[in-house]
Amino acid sequence: MPESVALVLLSFGWLALALMLRQHHRLHAAMMGILCAFDMLFPLYLYLTHNWYERLIVHKELLSFAIWAHLIFIISLYALYVLQMLSGRNMLNNKEAEQQTHQMQARAFIVVRVFVFASGLLLLEPEATANVFGG
Repeated sequence: MPESVALVLLSFGWLALALMLRQHHRLHAAMMGILCAFDMLFPLYLYLTHNWYERLIVHKELLSFAIWAHLIFIISLYALYVLQMLSGRNMLNNKEAEQQTHQMQARAFIVVRVFVFASGLLLLEPEATANVFGG
C-alpha cells in the first residue's frame, strides 16, 4: 500500500477518535485542529514526494476531469473546515444555537472528506494502484 494511502487511512482513524470524543469539547477541537493541519499540509507532502511535472504536463493529466474534480472536493473540504471552526468557536462560547449547524456541517464534512479520499484513489499511479488492490 502506498504510504500516502496509509497516512490518509490513519487520518480517518484520527477523525473517528475525535468524533467519539466530541463530548470533551476542548479535546475534540484540538484533535480536529490537528486533522485540519494534516489536511492542509498533505498536498505539500504529495508535492515533495511525486514528480508532478511529468504526470501533469508531460502525460497531459492536467486537463483530466479527475484532477479537477479532486481539486473541487479539496476546496469544498477547506471551506467546510472554516465553517466548522466558526460554528465550533461559537459553541465553545456557550451559543447552543450553533450545535445543530455544527452537526449538519460535520455530516457534510465527513462525506466530502470521503469523496476527497476516493477521488485521490482514482489518481493513484498504475503501479501504486496494483499494490493497493492486491494486483
